[in-house]
Amino acid sequence: MEQFERIRRDARDDEMSIRALADKHRVHRRTVRSALADAVPPVRQPPRRSAPVLGPYEDTIRGWLVQDLTAPRKQRHTARRIWQRLLEEQGAVVAESSVRNLVALLRVEVYGGHAQVLVPQTHPPAQEAEVDFGEFSAVVAGVVMKLFMFCLRLSHSGKAVHVAYANQTQESFLDGHVRAFEALGGVPVGMVRYDNLTAAVIRVALGRERLENPRFVALRSHYGYDSFFCIPGIEGAHEKGGVEGEIGRFRRRHLTPVPHVGSLVALNDALAAADVRDDARRIGARAETVGAAAARELPLLRGLPAESFDVSARLSCRVDAKARVCVRQSYYSVPARYAGRRLEVRLGADTIRILGAGKVVATHTRSLHKGSEDLVLDHYLEVLGRKPGALAGATALVAARTGGGDLAGNPTLYDAIQKAKRSSVPNDNIDRAVKRGSGAEAGGADWQTIMYEGYAPGGVALLIECLTDNRNRAAGDVRTAMSRNGGSMAEPGSVSYMFNRKGVVIVPKVQAGGEVGEDDLLAAVLDAGAEEVNDLGESFEVISEPTDLVAVRSALQDGGLDYESAEASFVPTMTVGVDKDGATKVFRLIEALEESDDVQDVFGNFDIPDEVLAELD
Repeated sequence: MEQFERIRRDARDDEMSIRALADKHRVHRRTVRSALADAVPPVRQPPRRSAPVLGPYEDTIRGWLVQDLTAPRKQRHTARRIWQRLLEEQGAVVAESSVRNLVALLRVEVYGGHAQVLVPQTHPPAQEAEVDFGEFSAVVAGVVMKLFMFCLRLSHSGKAVHVAYANQTQESFLDGHVRAFEALGGVPVGMVRYDNLTAAVIRVALGRERLENPRFVALRSHYGYDSFFCIPGIEGAHEKGGVEGEIGRFRRRHLTPVPHVGSLVALNDALAAADVRDDARRIGARAETVGAAAARELPLLRGLPAESFDVSARLSCRVDAKARVCVRQSYYSVPARYAGRRLEVRLGADTIRILGAGKVVATHTRSLHKGSEDLVLDHYLEVLGRKPGALAGATALVAARTGGGDLAGNPTLYDAIQKAKRSSVPNDNIDRAVKRGSGAEAGGADWQTIMYEGYAPGGVALLIECLTDNRNRAAGDVRTAMSRNGGSMAEPGSVSYMFNRKGVVIVPKVQAGGEVGEDDLLAAVLDAGAEEVNDLGESFEVISEPTDLVAVRSALQDGGLDYESAEASFVPTMTVGVDKDGATKVFRLIEALEESDDVQDVFGNFDIPDEVLAELD
């Protein structure tokens, strides 16, 4: 720049020629002419150098990048992988840095060098909101868990509501809306933006068309707002960029380090407190805080309906022999009198209500872990009144037994005994059960599993499974029950051949994603070892070998199908039909057998018509 200035000064003041100026300043005459033409020197163009080592491989590298256009996103070439392939397959001797520079240039050529242009948006107050889920980890009651955070963010003010759930099911999705609308005190009058999560969308059609989930449509109709679905995949993430960024910001600001809480309720209380603290923050260069902007926006929201939306899913579940229903692969107890019946289950985001004849018979907090059991002692008191010896081994009393047999130091056990006494359980039986449960009478006990065979009235074959520490006592109890109720003992092997040990899985037809068909179920479990699928009316029965039970259960889980129960059982190979009188006698005998503390299960090959069962009920 200074040289151009001196050349132009000499030409102006001394009227020197181009040749003289070139000689004086020791530059080429082209440079003098350029300085006289323009005071600003031209931009220097770097020379295009040849690549003697990497040049022969440029077309090969370009071909690999072109192939990546149709390859899975996570299996495309990186610059390092291209360098490795050149060394291994082409025998090239080249530096990795040289390959990286060439790959960067070729990617612009192959993929296109123009970035997507985004149009700035202005969001009027109370018109729009955005919804999404985000993952995070927390330590709940000492267990590290992966949780899901529902987030609804108002587009104008940036005010957001965050709720943590143990899963990303439709119940959580709907419940998040209900809680968020209640926390905000209203509903956006315009639309709410979503990605294409399965809780709202069953199938993505052409363009913006979507086949929506009926439960989501009911929620939207209840609150009176419109929905907008983004382009699938990462290409549409910018269409609800506000909530995408909000989830990451909230996770870094309030969930780092990993929170330690006693329960999910305590965690959600902490999230609600964090939402209040965020009212004082400013977004970018905005002059007002989030709280000040929300104070202007919230009064403009549409008012809430008079009644809250019921987010619970309605399921029909069969109660197993242990007075439990299996919901989403977790077990919940019901009063023992409902064993063997089918009850209605209202599955919410954090609670489960179980109804019989239109009345709530049990309420549980939804479990955070699959395979867990939530058993209430009160549900088993009527059974303990008939089988008091089961008191020591009942799963519902594990918490009471862990405190020892001393009532003064174990108030939970004390409460359990008082409830047993109210059920008219004899004191001697209670004392014996407490001693067995605490280990005071466990020394030297040899527990054995014994299988007895026999016949009930009407020629019904029975297998009686016992778990006992006194073989003679168990045999005497079984023989007495059989002889007093019209049954007879049979020789070993004379009845067992009528039964096969099988894995039995009960799968409800109505699932969270809709009704499952027999063909779909068979396709999911056939390769896992399932032998047959039987239609039971409101559910399917999947039969397999006992050794394949775990594989069938895993196949159902992988296929997104829930099951009510999965256990090894004795399945009859032939059945005997019984009428009302015969069914009454069979049930009377089975009840007599189950009164023995040693009897665990009774299997029979009787077949009772539905109309007879209805009369017996």
